Amino acid sequence: MTTAPGRLIQMLEDVVRAFVRSDIAHAIAGGMAVAAHGLPRGTKDIDFLIDYNDIDRAETALRALGFERAAEAAGDGFARFVRHPLPDLPEIAEWVDLLLARQELGRGLIRDAIRDPVSWQGMELVVVSPAGLVLMKLLACVDDPSRVQDRADIVGLLQIHADTIDVHWIQLNAGLLGEAYAHAYQQLAAQSRVRTQPSGPSHGL
Repeated sequence: MTTAPGRLIQMLEDVVRAFVRSDIAHAIAGGMAVAAHGLPRGTKDIDFLIDYNDIDRAETALRALGFERAAEAAGDGFARFVRHPLPDLPEIAEWVDLLLARQELGRGLIRDAIRDPVSWQGMELVVVSPAGLVLMKLLACVDDPSRVQDRADIVGLLQIHADTIDVHWIQLNAGLLGEAYAHAYQQLAAQSRVRTQPSGPSHGL
C-alpha cells in the first residue's frame, strides 16, 4: 500500500529541500512532472532525474530522510529508495525513484529544467520539460510495451502543449535513438494530431 496524496506532496518538498541543501542538480520526472505540466493524474511515487555521478550524495540525502535503498530495484540507470513512515503499519510504503543520467542528453534535460522552473502546488520546482518527458516516456514504453500509461501521457502532453512543445527536437532525438522509437513517436503524434516531418535514417547515440 502506498502513502496518501497529501503525504506525497510533503515528501516532494522534503526531498527537494534535501537535494538543494546537498547541491544535487535534479529535475522532477514521471507522473508528478506530468501533473506539474498541467495533465493531472494519480501517481504513487516520485521520480527524479539526476546525474549518475551524484548517486552517492543523493543516497546520503535520502537516508537522512529515513529512506533505504531497495537492492532488488537497482540498475545502471535506476535506483529506488523506500521508507515506511508508520512503524505500526509496515504495509504503508513511500518511495523515491532516481533516474540516472549517464549521457549528455539526460544531463541536458536537467540543465534545461533548472533554467526554467515550474510553479506547482505553491512551490517553485525544477521539472523536466514537456518535450523531455515525452522523450523519456517514449524510451520507457518502447522498451516495455506494457507501460500503457506512458503512451497516454505522451499523447496528453503533446495535446495540451501543442502550441509550445518542441516537436522537432522530440522527433530528431527519437530518430537518433533508433527506428523503433521514431516509429512509436510518429504513431503517438498522429493520435495527438501533432504535425511531424518524415523520419530520416536513424543513428545510435
